[in-house]
Formats: sequence, C-alpha cells, structure tokens
Amino acid sequence: MSRIKDLQKQVFKVLTDTDEPMKAMAHLHGVSLAAVMIAKKRRQNPELAAMSGLLHDLWAYKSGSYDDHAHHGADYARKVLGKIEIMIDKFGYEGERTDESEQDDSQSRRSDRNGDSVSVCCI
Repeated sequence: MSRIKDLQKQVFKVLTDTDEPMKAMAHLHGVSLAAVMIAKKRRQNPELAAMSGLLHDLWAYKSGSYDDHAHHGADYARKVLGKIEIMIDKFGYEGERTDESEQDDSQSRRSDRNGDSVSVCCI
C-alpha cells in the first residue's frame, strides 16, 4: 500500500474522535490535492506535499483549538508519521537507514538517492 494511503488511514483514525470528522477529512484532503498540484507545477516532491496537506491542521481538529497549532501540529505530525514509520529528510527525500545505533527520537542517518549518508528527521 502507498505511504499516502497509510497516512490517510492514520489521519482518519485521529479524526473519528472529532466533532465533524468528514468535514475535517474533506478539508485536509482538499488541501493535500492543492499542495500536490502546486508541487508538480514547481517540480517539487508531490508525495511530501500530499503528506503535508493531510497533516497541516490535524492537531487543530484533534485538540479543538487553533492556539499555536503550527507548533503543536508539527510535533503531532512527527508522532503520526512515526506510527507508520515514514521518515523524510529536510529536502523531501526518503532513504534507507544506514546505522540503527545513530538513531534517536527525532533524527537518524539514511542514504539519499545517490547513496550518500544524510541526517533526517521525522516530520
């Protein structure tokens, strides 16, 4: 199954406990689609854009508050992505783990598409 589908399932699980889960999912899905279109037009990573769109307001829906939701949302997005083991570096590349002993909760070493070792974090 694709990583986007895995993320959609995880997001929907979170939203089932909210006041209006279908409205929230429609919003997050719509933003995700718009982000993909923009990413493709700008020749950026459409998968990363889709994930960002799905996660961008998830904390606000879960908590019922938009107070500092950007910071809380970023922390919560890391937890959601960690549950489905999605790791992406700051440039939007996924990679293979190169050394399990170098990992902590927020960073690890991976190989980029060229085989170079890079530091990454779970977004």
